[in-house]
Amino acid sequence: MQAISMDRPAAQQVPQPTSPQGPILVAIPSSQEAAIKDAAKAVAYELKDVTLTKSNKGFSKSKAGKVWTSVDIPTAQQGAAAQVSLVCQLVTLLAQSLKGGPSFTVVFVDAQAAALAAPAASPRAGGDKGAPTLPAGTRVLELRAACREPVLSGSVLVLVGPKVAEVALVEQLVAETWSGPAACLVNADLLTAGGVPDAQREFVSQVGCAWAFQPVEVKGLLGNMTGAALKTAGPGDAGAWRILMSKPEVGGEQMVQIGQMRRRPSPSDLELAFINANASASPLTKLAGGLRGVLGGVGKKK
Repeated sequence: MQAISMDRPAAQQVPQPTSPQGPILVAIPSSQEAAIKDAAKAVAYELKDVTLTKSNKGFSKSKAGKVWTSVDIPTAQQGAAAQVSLVCQLVTLLAQSLKGGPSFTVVFVDAQAAALAAPAASPRAGGDKGAPTLPAGTRVLELRAACREPVLSGSVLVLVGPKVAEVALVEQLVAETWSGPAACLVNADLLTAGGVPDAQREFVSQVGCAWAFQPVEVKGLLGNMTGAALKTAGPGDAGAWRILMSKPEVGGEQMVQIGQMRRRPSPSDLELAFINANASASPLTKLAGGLRGVLGGVGKKK
């Protein structure tokens, strides 16, 4: 996933967290593998109340109903092979975390990725050392082929890489063709990019987010600022999006929290949070504050 870059003015105030002990430090994934593990844990937590085992009458719903969620995992490399490797790791970890022996259907938007992933679900896939594998019984399809199916059933649908151009097909697959209790969209640009048609906006708004780590870069007068927007689900988590900034003095596996929001922050929200945080830490801001204190006493009677 590429960094979100922005240089336009913001329009909305973002609250900044405060702590009497100083800056709030948040641990971030040290590698792509660590990010995949965190994402799998978050999805498993989101699905903890969903019935994933099949009864004689088919798949039953929990009180919460069907769960449509998503994960945004940064990718070190681009291309079909890298996408397949990421998804195989994610689904394998999910299979280990979820109870009841759930079944998976993996659908790729990229036809080449679907073709590369199909052998990973074969019982002989483990024969090649280092080759990506999927849990036994996993079905792999390309998006358009999946939409042509009368019905798709299973425990968890994993839909990989959908963009705004495919949003109508994604809605058809998730809301109509898929009969299982859960669906997880992986690195779905349609959830973050603009331009979603009016007819699909309600569907897109119903897709939650279990885990996301979106790198951010903001261009400022004093140089570029980097950080991320982080969302995670888990015990004790408030479900907020955390806005994080990189600081050289903190180290590579932690960032400083400079804001948080209940919804996914927009580019304007992120830019404003970064500008405010940078301004509050600027020596010029501190100098101006000191001057105001000194000049405030000039002319007062003793």
